[in-house]
Amino acid sequence: DGGFMNQPFAFGGEEGKDKFDEQIIFRSSLQNFLIDTGKEVMLVATGKAKFSGIVKGNAMLGNILDQLKSNTTEKQIVAKLRVQYDAPEGKIERDVRKVLTELKKIGALDV
Repeated sequence: DGGFMNQPFAFGGEEGKDKFDEQIIFRSSLQNFLIDTGKEVMLVATGKAKFSGIVKGNAMLGNILDQLKSNTTEKQIVAKLRVQYDAPEGKIERDVRKVLTELKKIGALDV
């Protein structure tokens, strides 16, 4: 509602409503996808998604998706990832740009 949804709704409540926290809120721009943050991250097209299939990624993708749940910028995402990952100059920036570009391309990110 109003551009946001709670965790049980976002994850479909598959494991039972008591397994989710109603207080965790997600941006609605990710509402067409289920996010699984186990060993890998998977975006699964559901509902009115503009693509069909599954997108798989690593922990960095999961971190980027977590940051996208709140109002943030590409620059802010990069800054937070620099604290968590030791990478050559420019690598994180390129990776973040690639992820955001792909999410926009498949309709998983509203911009």
